[in-house]
Amino acid sequence: MSKRQITRWIGGHCESAYSKIILSRLVLQFINPPIFSRNVELIGHRDVCRCRVNESLPEISIENDCVVSNTSNAVYSMKGQAIESSLLVRGQLGRKINARAHNDLCLEGKPKVINKAIYGGVLFANHHGHLITESTARLWPMMVHHSTFEIPDIPILFRIAGRGKLPTKKLAGNAKHLLEVIGIWERVHIVEEPTLVKELIIPHAANSNAQGVHLIFGELLKWVGKQLLQQCEIKSTYWHQKRVYLSRSNLSSKLRKLGNEKKLERILKENGFNIVHPQELSLKEQVNMFSQAREIVGPLGSAFHTMLFSQNNKMNLKYLVHDSPLLKFSSSRTYQIFDELCNADSAYIGCLDRHPLGLTKSQQFVIDLDRAARGILG
Repeated sequence: MSKRQITRWIGGHCESAYSKIILSRLVLQFINPPIFSRNVELIGHRDVCRCRVNESLPEISIENDCVVSNTSNAVYSMKGQAIESSLLVRGQLGRKINARAHNDLCLEGKPKVINKAIYGGVLFANHHGHLITESTARLWPMMVHHSTFEIPDIPILFRIAGRGKLPTKKLAGNAKHLLEVIGIWERVHIVEEPTLVKELIIPHAANSNAQGVHLIFGELLKWVGKQLLQQCEIKSTYWHQKRVYLSRSNLSSKLRKLGNEKKLERILKENGFNIVHPQELSLKEQVNMFSQAREIVGPLGSAFHTMLFSQNNKMNLKYLVHDSPLLKFSSSRTYQIFDELCNADSAYIGCLDRHPLGLTKSQQFVIDLDRAARGILG
């Protein structure tokens, strides 16, 4: 029985809020192992992660007379069938994200037609983690100097994640900067209506979160990180040998937060940690930090995906994760694979408790401070 199922059962059998909290604590403490390290307790699991790093190159497909959707994360044949290589896939079970197997696309009148294009996939303009790990996953041919990618007249098609329209020239922040550094910004074409493409080149994704990654994906982002560091105005030694905690405490209340994170920050600050709010740093400043810091700690989340740009081949990372063994393995799988890809020395500290009465995202989790301090400080 999972922690969520136990919490629901307690909620249905206890009347007072106080009794719910006490009973939850008593029951759940028996299924909360405190810490696991990728290099110690995860013996055998690291071999699984290593198998998920594929040294071969992904394939490239060419599709004729197909339709790129502006509402679905897929490319469709003229018969409405989803083309498998175009799908956005996540998870161990290969879950297809926002893509119907069949789509009756409207191409009446005079549809937009492009003779030849490259499929870039989904552009997560407003999500740091998915921008890094998924919006770049089909750009790996840049690293092998694929002939088609070197022809400047061939557009690269992206669909903006979400339902709203966002014209190319209004893209800002990390999304635009990242595409500029990679060198494709002038070729990016945002699909705002179903678009018929006579010849579409589809590079297969070099990364599928929580499923597997190709070695070329790590090489691409490491190269991007090198370009970003060359633009960094901060001295390269600013973060040298510093201990960093990646805080979520200043995030919007609509995002996942930790109820008592400020208390943990005070403990860590007293022990020499620098408290950093990643959303307040530019992408190149974050890359500089991951490349120089001696140790980086924080709640499991997208801020850690900046590690893929890091020039440090011996990163020391500590993730604060949910204390349920089942959730600990499933929710951190993507990070474990990236740890292996980057050869990071990492540990996962099970110290986040789901508050039985938490109603909002900012109330759902609290930190077991003793367990967190023991895992971080030793």
